[in-house]
Amino acid sequence: MKRFITTLLALVIVFNISAQQEVKTPAEVYGELFTDVQMRHIFPDSKTFADCTPKRDPKEIVKDYLAMKNNSSIRFKLGEFVLANFDLPKPPQSNYTTKEKDVVEHIKNLWNVLKRDADTAVNGSSLLPLPNPYIVPGRFVSTTLYFSISLPVC
Repeated sequence: MKRFITTLLALVIVFNISAQQEVKTPAEVYGELFTDVQMRHIFPDSKTFADCTPKRDPKEIVKDYLAMKNNSSIRFKLGEFVLANFDLPKPPQSNYTTKEKDVVEHIKNLWNVLKRDADTAVNGSSLLPLPNPYIVPGRFVSTTLYFSISLPVC
């Protein structure tokens, strides 16, 4: 029995490591495109492009990017290329205004504002999907940051 549990634990660890290795960063997925977007400051911060979702297969986007970038017969605009091939992250919408005087009522009402549904994995996205609904640390936050603590919703 002890040997069975040890073997099972080893398999779980190996599976977990291999699953983690499948996740690639945007820099790995988009290579030169990612570097160029970040270095040319297409967006005011370095997080926006990393959080964009591709509108089509990332390999095709990179292939088209390299072909267009290296074609001297066309006037290539990186910003337009990015907007044509990626969806920008959408800021969370919240019309919530604090009206309650009682803190317990305030927390109870704010809970639905802070709740996010389970995420769906998107090929080429930096999102590390959470499989269950979760609570974000503030109402203007769309997802948890990688170093944030997210509270699962039971």
